[in-house]
Amino acid sequence: MMKDFSYKIIFLAMMILVSLFSPQVYAIETDAFNSDFSIEITPNNPAPGTQVLAEVVSYQFDVDRSVITWVLGGKKVADGIGKRKINFVTPNFGSNNSLVVSIVTDKGMEVSKTVNFSGDDIDLLWEAGTDAPDWYKGRALPAKKSYVRFYAIPHVFSGGVELSPSSLIYDWYVNNKKIPKASGFNERGIIVRLNDDGEYSIGVEVSNKNRSVKYKKTIEISSQGVKPKAVIYENSPTKGILFGKALGRTFNMSSRDMSMIAEAFNFIKSSPPALTYKWMVNGKKINQQNENSNIINFKAADDSGLADVKALISGDIGSISQSANSSLRINF
Repeated sequence: MMKDFSYKIIFLAMMILVSLFSPQVYAIETDAFNSDFSIEITPNNPAPGTQVLAEVVSYQFDVDRSVITWVLGGKKVADGIGKRKINFVTPNFGSNNSLVVSIVTDKGMEVSKTVNFSGDDIDLLWEAGTDAPDWYKGRALPAKKSYVRFYAIPHVFSGGVELSPSSLIYDWYVNNKKIPKASGFNERGIIVRLNDDGEYSIGVEVSNKNRSVKYKKTIEISSQGVKPKAVIYENSPTKGILFGKALGRTFNMSSRDMSMIAEAFNFIKSSPPALTYKWMVNGKKINQQNENSNIINFKAADDSGLADVKALISGDIGSISQSANSSLRINF
């Protein structure tokens, strides 16, 4: 079932994003006859100039007793009885090629199939409108009700020459439905809101003015399993914040004083930031000089013991309620 969505057109002068996919060779399989077999390419959607394996698969005739001929780019590269597999290199970026497989089956029927390869591609990038600390090297994940920006960087060719992205027409699709208001000349981006936890299909087709060149790419994205999260780290007086390892359920203090910081992940962004931080020790709220600080300075009692520390982070945006907490037991 298609999911509800909302969208906005985005105008971007510059965007720094991380690519989901490397350039890929686009493979289209076509039938010359009613062939009753398939050609499986491994890896699926290989990059240009990549070593691949092609294999004939059929449940209608005995492949091992059939005569199979392989023609790549107009040249015969292999043939023989039961020649079900070949290895070859995909065409270079921006080049086209075809693989034709002709078979005389064990029953004497002649069948064939063609796989066309195109070196065109689109880097379809995305950025979730959720929070992650500035130091975090991973990707912020899309949460339910969050907006996600998508941006297309096409690599399409005409006559061996790569076309300028600013010269192309972009047609955007959400769950296979074209979004006219987000589509048009040089419209390289779209913003989609993930209104539920289902999977969303985001696609873009790029073409030149006379549609002699066109290419489409689609990716899937979902907010399923992504929830706001609070994580506590040690703030060392000598080493700084130890972001490499979050504090676990228990922690043994090596001195009588300790500083901790709580970081928020996967909260929907707002402007200005709307997150609030609260600290509790042994069930009691800690009053700090800065009431909304994500840092707490903990001082242990003179004798040995333990303390239960909890960080609570919340940040409501309109009707959207967001909260998370993290707890640990400190031994001193």
